[in-house]
Amino acid sequence: MMLTQALWLAVIIAGVVWLKLANSPKLAVQA
Repeated sequence: MMLTQALWLAVIIAGVVWLKLANSPKLAVQA
């Protein structure tokens, strides 16, 4: 896997996780 592809994959995964945390009622106040 190329470094660029790995970077994009990491960005996408981080984005999905961030959205899940942002939509979490427990972390809504901290967001």
